Amino acid sequence: MLGIDEAGYGPNLGPLCVAASVWRVAEKLAPEQLYAHLDGLVSATPAVGRLAIGDSKQLYRAADGLPRLEGTVLGALCTLDRLPDDWRGIWPVLDPQALPQIDELPWHHGYHEHLPCSLPSPQGDPDASQRPGARESEEVALAASRLKAARQRGVHLVDLAATVLFPRRFNRQLAAGANKADLLLEAVLELVARLLARVPDLPVAVLCDRLGGRKRYLPQVQRQFFERVVCVQREDDALSQYAAWEGGRPLCLRFQVDGEQLLPVALASMTAKYLRELAMRPFNAFWQRHVPGLAPTAGYPVDARRFLTQIEPTLPQLNIPLDTLWRQR
Repeated sequence: MLGIDEAGYGPNLGPLCVAASVWRVAEKLAPEQLYAHLDGLVSATPAVGRLAIGDSKQLYRAADGLPRLEGTVLGALCTLDRLPDDWRGIWPVLDPQALPQIDELPWHHGYHEHLPCSLPSPQGDPDASQRPGARESEEVALAASRLKAARQRGVHLVDLAATVLFPRRFNRQLAAGANKADLLLEAVLELVARLLARVPDLPVAVLCDRLGGRKRYLPQVQRQFFERVVCVQREDDALSQYAAWEGGRPLCLRFQVDGEQLLPVALASMTAKYLRELAMRPFNAFWQRHVPGLAPTAGYPVDARRFLTQIEPTLPQLNIPLDTLWRQR
């Protein structure tokens, strides 16, 4: 199963992040059965002794910081033997094309932060420098242990990946003729294609939260998977489902309302949100250094306009073009 979701489609500031998790599961298990099958190990909401893998909108609150997202995402990377040590290291682990975008943005120059960046310090010490590294973090170790235990029940996390579009790349693709909705769908399908190539011999169910209010995906799906025969199985208010074949391998692609209620989509949701929140840390820190008294922003439209109004006089002084930070749509 391949679950996919995005974070950052609506904001004007910060990147659009699309993430995916890939799981190998026993054939008898349907996506809707995974939480029940992993009862005692995993839950969609925080519970003592269980790993929370759920909709990021339910697990993340700005006032509470990143711990719930961070422990799970870093624990997942630990089980895959791809655990990064710091902020810069996590991007190429998930998206090989992220670093060139990062390196062209001034707020990333010289930025360094160890991971985890938000999990508790020993004995509640507030000093971030005293936090254990990701490999020593109890939260990361617990998450990894739960995911490893899931293998004994036939549910095996095999991959975690992302596609990240920072504003300049986002704007360039819009300028090339893409509309915003198609740009998102193309990012989703390109990530799906990348991951399918890593599991060439397995039947795959692709599970995705519905992208906005869109019900019809056939032209884009057929164009992305042009070597496959694609047919519509269902297109209604709740679900858009397509079947495809590559040689003898069946593929099922589902875009459904409340897709984050499925475990593979939920982990993708958490990963996308975690990456986006990581991206906003150096962005806000940079502008707060240059504009005294500036409050940080999450980048969503109303507050983004406030933020832009406050930093705009500084843009010419720093020789920063508007399109490097402001997404046009």
